[in-house]
Amino acid sequence: MSEPTPQSPDHGERSARTVRRDPKGRPGPFSAMAARNEPMLWLCSGALIACLAMILLLLAKIIYEGARTFWPGRIEAITVYMPEDGQPHELLGETVDQSTFILTRDFAKGLPAATQAVAMELLGKEDQARISQTLIRVDNKDVTGSPYRYVREFEIVDGSTSTPEWAVVAERYSWGRLIGIPIAFEARFERQPSADEEQLQQLAAFIDGNVYRLDEQQQATLSEIGESLRDRLAALRVENSKSFLDQYAAKTGAEAELSAVVDGGDPLPLAELPEGSTVDAIIKSTNGSAEAWERFSVLHDSIAERVHEQKRLGKFEIGELSQETEAARQEVLDAERETGQRADAIRGEAVEKIVFLDALEDSMESNDQLASAFTRRFGESRPQAAAAFSKLAKEANDEVEAAAEPVRAELKELLASLTGEARRAVDSYLETEKRLKFPNEEIVQKIESLKQMNEPYALVFEIAGGPGVPETVSAPIAEIIRAYPANQLTTQGRAGVYFSRWGEFLTTEPREANTEGGVLPAIWGTVAMTLVMTIAVVPFGVLAALYLREYAKGGVIVSIIRIAVNNLAGVPSIVFGVFGLGFLIYTIGSFIDGGPKEIGLRPWSGPIWIGVLLAWAVIFAGGVGLWFSVLRASWQSAGWTQRAILCGVIGVWATAVFGGLFVILGHVPFFDGFFRASPSPVFGGGGVLWASLTLALLTLPVVIVATEEALSAVPNTMREGSYACGASKWQTIKKIVLPRALPGILTGTILAVARGAGEVAPLMLVGAVKYAPELPIDTEPPFLHVERRFMHLGYHIFDVGMLSPDVEAAKPMVFTTTLLLITLVALLNVAAIWLRSKLRAKFKGNSF
Repeated sequence: MSEPTPQSPDHGERSARTVRRDPKGRPGPFSAMAARNEPMLWLCSGALIACLAMILLLLAKIIYEGARTFWPGRIEAITVYMPEDGQPHELLGETVDQSTFILTRDFAKGLPAATQAVAMELLGKEDQARISQTLIRVDNKDVTGSPYRYVREFEIVDGSTSTPEWAVVAERYSWGRLIGIPIAFEARFERQPSADEEQLQQLAAFIDGNVYRLDEQQQATLSEIGESLRDRLAALRVENSKSFLDQYAAKTGAEAELSAVVDGGDPLPLAELPEGSTVDAIIKSTNGSAEAWERFSVLHDSIAERVHEQKRLGKFEIGELSQETEAARQEVLDAERETGQRADAIRGEAVEKIVFLDALEDSMESNDQLASAFTRRFGESRPQAAAAFSKLAKEANDEVEAAAEPVRAELKELLASLTGEARRAVDSYLETEKRLKFPNEEIVQKIESLKQMNEPYALVFEIAGGPGVPETVSAPIAEIIRAYPANQLTTQGRAGVYFSRWGEFLTTEPREANTEGGVLPAIWGTVAMTLVMTIAVVPFGVLAALYLREYAKGGVIVSIIRIAVNNLAGVPSIVFGVFGLGFLIYTIGSFIDGGPKEIGLRPWSGPIWIGVLLAWAVIFAGGVGLWFSVLRASWQSAGWTQRAILCGVIGVWATAVFGGLFVILGHVPFFDGFFRASPSPVFGGGGVLWASLTLALLTLPVVIVATEEALSAVPNTMREGSYACGASKWQTIKKIVLPRALPGILTGTILAVARGAGEVAPLMLVGAVKYAPELPIDTEPPFLHVERRFMHLGYHIFDVGMLSPDVEAAKPMVFTTTLLLITLVALLNVAAIWLRSKLRAKFKGNSF
C-alpha cells in the first residue's frame, strides 16, 4: 500500500490562501470553479461556439441567397412619380430588397412639386428622417438602360400597387429579362419573289448596266425591251402580291388580323391597302393577352429546338470543318518554319486570288444564263434584240475573262515560287479548302433555313418604365429562352421554373457579361484544374515526406528543409502566381513553344554544346562517385568544422549540377520548339497545366506535413516486426507503413483540394479567364487539353462580383456561384473522406 505523497508547507499555504470561503467556512462558487479549472472550460467552449456560429452564419447566408436566386417572384405594378419629369408613371417589376433612405430637408426641397409635399410631411419638424426605399427589378435593359430601380416612399402613389394577371417574364439570350404584358402574337411572313420576278429583275439590271457597250440602234432596241421588262416586272409583282394576300387570308379566315407591309413602310390593315399595291410582307396578329400567350406556348418549344439545332450546327459541324482547315494551315506553318519559304503568306494571297476567280466564274455563268433566258423570251419575236443581248453578254464575259487571265498567271507564279515541302503543304491546304467549300455551304444553308423558319414569330409586349421608354416592345420568339406568367404560377409551376433555371445554370455557357446563363465551362475548368493539381502535388508531397520521415537522419539540413516547408505555407498566394507566370509560362512554356530563341537565348553550336554536356556529365558522375566512395564514410567521423566544409562543397557541386543543367537545356541547338509556327502561344500562355502546377506548389506544404504526421503515427513496433521477418526498408514502407498511413495522407489531400479549388489570386496570372470558348475536357483526343485557358468558379465569382458593369444584377449570381463552388469542393472532400473511412476500417487500430 503506497503512502500518500507529502506536500510541502508552502504548497499547503498557497492552497489555503487561494480558496476563498464564505462566513460559514465553505468555499465560494467561483473558487470551486477555479479549483476545477472550469473558467478555462467555459472560455474554450465559448470560443468554439463563436467559431461555429460564424461558420454557420456564413454558410446560412450563402445558402439562403444562393438558393433563392432562381425562385420566380411575383410581378407588381406600381405608380410612382418619376424624378425625370415629376409625372406619375407605372413601373412593372419584381421587388428585390427594401432598405432605409436618409431623407434630408435640403434633398426634399429639390424634389418636384408632386413629391415635395409628401417628403416634407414625412420630415415633419425634423431636418432628416429615415424612410423606406424599395429596390425593384424592372429589367428591359435594352430600353430602360438599367434593370434595377430604387423607389422611395414619397415617390409612390398611394393605393397604386397591384399584381397584373398577365404580367409575363421573358428570359432572352441577349439583353437579359423582359417584363411586360403580352398584347399580341405576331407572325411576319416575307413574300418571296417568284423565279420570273427574279429573272426579269436580273435581265433589266443587266441591260441597264451594260447597254453602253452597244451602238445607238442596239441601245434603243434593248432600252425599249428594258422598259417592257420593268413594266412586266411591276405587273407581276402586283399579281403575285394579290395571290400572296389571298393565300394567307384564306388560311386565317379573319381578315382583320392581317396587315401588309408595302414598299418597306408601316403595316397597313388589308382593308386599307390601296389597289395594285406591291406587298413585301404580311403580318398575322393574334391580339389579346390570353390568345397571344396560347400561341406562344404552342410554338415556343419547336422554335427553341430549331435554335438549339442552329447553335449545334454552328459550334460543332462548322467547328469540325474549321479545325480541319486549321490543321492544314498548321502544316503550312510547319513547312514555312522548316524550309524558310514564305509559305503562309503565299497561301493567304493564293486564297484571295482563288476567291476572286471563283466570283468571276460565277459572273460569267450568270451572264450565260441571262443570255439563254433572254433568247427564250425574245428570240422569235425580237431576233435582233436577242442577238444584241447575246453580243452584250459575250462582251461582258470577254471583259471578265480578260480580268481573270492575269490573276490566274499571278496565282500560278505564286505557287511556282514554292518548292518541296512548302509547295506540298500549300497545295494540300488549297485542296482542303476546295473540298470543304461545299459541305460548309450546305451547313450554312441549313442554319439560314432554320433562321428563316424562326424569324417570322414575335411576341409583342406592353411595357412600363417612365419617360423615354416605348410603350410596346416586340421580342422575337427565337430570342426567348423561357417565359412565364409570374402572377399565375402555382407553387408547382414556380418549382418547375426554379429547377429549369438550375438546369440551365449547370449545363450552359454564361452570357450577358457572365451575369446570366450558366457556368458549365467554369465547372469543367475547376474540376480539371483540381484533378491535375492533385495528380501533381500528392506524389511529390508523399515522396518528400517519406524521405524526410523514413530515410533522412536528423540534422541541420533536414531541419532547414522542414523550416523551408513550413515557411512556404505562409507565402502569399499571389507570389506563387507571379512565380508561375514568370518561370512556368514565360520560361518553360515559351521554351516548349519556340525553343531557346523564344526565351531570348542563343543556341550554341553542336560541338560546343556536346562538349559542355560531356563536362557536365563528368562533374555529375564524379560528384556522385566521390560521395559514395570517400565522402560518405568521412561524414560519419568528421567534426562540425569538417562537416560545414563538406556542406559547402556539396552546395557548390549541387549548384553547378542543377544550374549547368538549365544552362545546357537553354542553349540546346537541336531543339526549335514544338509550336514555333503557331500564330499564338500554346504552352507559352496561361493554361490548365501551369495553373495546376502553381497551385500544386502552393499546397505542397499541406501534403508534406500531413503525410509526415501520418507516417509518424504508425507504431515503430510494426516496422521492427517487419525487419525481424527479413523485410527490407522499402518492403516495410510499401507493405506496412504506407497502407496504415493512407488515411492520414488522404487527409492532407483533402486539405490540399479544399485550398487549391478555392484559390483565385494565382489563377488571375496563370490561365483563368473571363470566358473560354473551349472546354479543357472534351470528346476530342487527348480529351484533357492542359494547354487551354479555362474558366474557374472562384475567378468567375471575382469577375461577376467586382468587374460586372451592373453590381445589382451580378449580386444574385455571386451568391449562387459561391454556393456551387462550396458544394463542388464539399463533394470532392466527401469522396476523399469516404475513401479514407474505408481505409481506416481496413486498418482499424493502426491508422492515423
